Amino acid sequence: MLFTFASECGLSFELDRLCRKIAFETIREIKTDKKVFVNTLTMTIHDPEFRGTYLKELLEDLKMKPENVIFEVSEKMAIDNYDMFRAALKDYTDIGIVHASDDIGTGHSDLERIMELKPGFLKIDISFVKDIDKSYIKQQIVKAMIQLAHSIESIIIAEGIETNEEYEKLKELGVEYGQGFLFAEPADHLCEKISLM
Repeated sequence: MLFTFASECGLSFELDRLCRKIAFETIREIKTDKKVFVNTLTMTIHDPEFRGTYLKELLEDLKMKPENVIFEVSEKMAIDNYDMFRAALKDYTDIGIVHASDDIGTGHSDLERIMELKPGFLKIDISFVKDIDKSYIKQQIVKAMIQLAHSIESIIIAEGIETNEEYEKLKELGVEYGQGFLFAEPADHLCEKISLM
């Protein structure tokens, strides 16, 4: 609701910037060497306050390896200019940060985005995961996504796994990573969540 309201008020960029800052402050508290996925809108990848020397120094301060930071770019918004987006993304990839394409299968020009940006991670949207054990067509689509991911050296992550049946079918199809309520519900405090792992 907050992001919808921010969009209506023309404040999506500012809200996304704030969320990223809070995410990085939370990373400071958890001191993890695991990969941390940080959601970001396509427009805010251009944020001049969050790249280059500033970002490098922030990660050094957090004692976090850049390769453990994954910027998860939502597929729900179009990229107007791939050359400009790639140039902005280069500031991150040059220091080792990887990007993930989120909500694959539901957004603007998914295949074009994959072709143009070759993300390190492809996150399969929940709409393809829900009841996949009962749907031949979903299984075939996910198989094709897996094959595509392997061919461009991306890692597939299935979102929204809620049942053992979905989990078993995804494993059988070759999905290596997943997230969803089957494993854990979102925690109010990230530190509590991490300590359980």
